[in-house]
Amino acid sequence: MSSQDQAVPPELQFNLAERMGAKTVVLASGHVPTISHASEVLEVIREASNRG
Repeated sequence: MSSQDQAVPPELQFNLAERMGAKTVVLASGHVPTISHASEVLEVIREASNRG
């Protein structure tokens, strides 16, 4: 979840993630956390791939 997203409100992000049962990680970022917080996003991806 991007807590400072101006395109998709954080409340909507949270509600959608909750509906699909997704694990959420909140980052103080804008709309593209893969650029501004690349290492944190990579860690989440690595965690998810190890669960499979």
